[in-house]
Amino acid sequence: MFKEEINHITGEREWRVTEGNDFDLAKEIAITGFGDMILDYDRNDGYEAGLISCISKKKANGEKANVVDIGTGTGLLSLMAARGGADSVKAVEVFKPMADIARKIFKECEYADKIKLITSRSTDLNRKDVGTKGNIIVAEVFDTELIGEGALRTFKEAFGVLVEKGSSVVPARATVFVVPFESAILRSFNKIDSINLDCSLFENCPGSHSVFDCQLSEMDLPDLVLLSDPIRVSHFNFEDPDSIIFDEVAVSVIKNETNQDHRLDGFIFWWDTDMTGNGDVIVSTVPNFIDPERHIWRDHWMPAVYYPPQDIVIKKNSELKVCCSHDEYSFWFNVGESSSKPACTCGMHMLFSRNSICRMNELSSDVQLLNLLSEDVKGKNVVCLNEGSLIGIFAAKDAKNVTILENNRHFHRILSDIIRDRELKNVELVDSIKSQDFDFILTEPFYMSAMLPWENLRYFFDKKKYCQNSKAETFLKKAYLKCVPLFTEHLWKIGAPVGIVSGFDLGEFDKVTQPAKKATTAIVEPHPLWEYSGVVAGDVQVLMEIDGHTQLSELECRQSIKIKNSDCNVIVFWMDWQYGTNKSIVRSTGIEGFKNSGRTVPQWNKFSKQGVFFIDKEMSDKLKEGHSIEATISMNAKGTLDFAFHS
Repeated sequence: MFKEEINHITGEREWRVTEGNDFDLAKEIAITGFGDMILDYDRNDGYEAGLISCISKKKANGEKANVVDIGTGTGLLSLMAARGGADSVKAVEVFKPMADIARKIFKECEYADKIKLITSRSTDLNRKDVGTKGNIIVAEVFDTELIGEGALRTFKEAFGVLVEKGSSVVPARATVFVVPFESAILRSFNKIDSINLDCSLFENCPGSHSVFDCQLSEMDLPDLVLLSDPIRVSHFNFEDPDSIIFDEVAVSVIKNETNQDHRLDGFIFWWDTDMTGNGDVIVSTVPNFIDPERHIWRDHWMPAVYYPPQDIVIKKNSELKVCCSHDEYSFWFNVGESSSKPACTCGMHMLFSRNSICRMNELSSDVQLLNLLSEDVKGKNVVCLNEGSLIGIFAAKDAKNVTILENNRHFHRILSDIIRDRELKNVELVDSIKSQDFDFILTEPFYMSAMLPWENLRYFFDKKKYCQNSKAETFLKKAYLKCVPLFTEHLWKIGAPVGIVSGFDLGEFDKVTQPAKKATTAIVEPHPLWEYSGVVAGDVQVLMEIDGHTQLSELECRQSIKIKNSDCNVIVFWMDWQYGTNKSIVRSTGIEGFKNSGRTVPQWNKFSKQGVFFIDKEMSDKLKEGHSIEATISMNAKGTLDFAFHS
């Protein structure tokens, strides 16, 4: 088989030939984060309550309870159905490696004679495949948008093929709610700041219509203003297949219930599923600042944000029509009654993640950094080494000339449009550097292929490649690799072993996923820590200091990371960048400060993911206060860092 990798020296995508058992499909399970979903006990309890309710009703009516579990995964819901008194259970799973795990789990349980496993997509089955139809559907086919995994078609087409008409469904119904809001912080993940950038290209771009799924309940959003009570915008009855429509439009009226005018920046979105059909058991993705009593932390389902395509201010106590539309897989929103799907016109939103959009806005509003940049480039011939950065455009104001090396053809076009719009005569875009006729080297640094902060060290490779004979000054003076031990309240669940869940032994899942995770995922993984609560479990440490004279190919360090709290479950890594020729400032991709006076709750950078090492059970069992974890870090031939840990 072939596995795609990024060479962070060249930025090129490369393909590595792997052994057949080195990267097989079974190991895909390890990197999908199923663990968090399985460990969601509110979800599990809700599904079991729904199953017991449906099975009891069938029995009370003198009927058999024949359950069809669509997308069984580990088989947990099938096991619940069997324990709840189902006469038979058909477990349907299309992904063979997962089906193999479920088969082993079923074989070892006391309900093996009740459960039949079918390895197929539910929508591909015919009556011959199914045999006797069921009369209860249970399915966990939801995502943050509710419908993004094909829930509508799954339920609609199950009737008549998998189950009889009039069958019960768990969950029976789902309702979608939104609350309009104003927040400059959340706005910065969608709307590009055209004022500081002094460019008209972004003024009327509607941005991206797609969902922004994020841990809203964990985010620090001091400027968030909710403009109204929750508004119901969509409802689905999964027990009535004829009522399930793939393409729908609904117009709602929102009222600004605050006592002042507010800009409408977006809609906070969540859904409730009614597990029994009676409204007595609800599984919800509602954020905690809207309903703290019902909020449950989850990572597989989150509250979300949608953005309207227009900039609009709602006067106090005034009303506004909002159009909520959905197709088979996604929602989008408009102000007014238009149901058209907004599309990006500037190109940025099609090319960059929402975090990268936020990064650009942070740069354009960083007065201290831009003032330092202005002083350093004044009257100079500047070369800019990046990929996907606007810093060269900001340098043009004071530099004599700016040459921007940009090898991404899509962003090259966007930069060309900006240069044309601003009529910048002193900026040249190139895809290679032939002349050394410059006296200042500029970088943010940012590269579009980088998933982890230190992968932007590619700048030093580019500097050596393109500017090796130059005596030019540099804007980026030093880079620091830092780390901190951390106790995370929830993040650890993503890759944790599941063990016994709701009374069922799912150890077969762990037997596949835990070794596979070690074999196929990076030992340090990218995660946006500003979305996850946590407290420091040790001191911030500097592991490496890098400058233009550092031989990156020989970069290596061995360091003891001291743990001050035995509850520590991760170690977090990031880069700090030091800028300036005469003056100096530092910008961090990790901890930017602390939220409390005790300096235990970090304030994380919003637009960069940090590198996270999950401490496994074997290592965790050895942790005591004052214990250290030994880290060995070195640069590999691909231009990124290799990590190794032992206790």
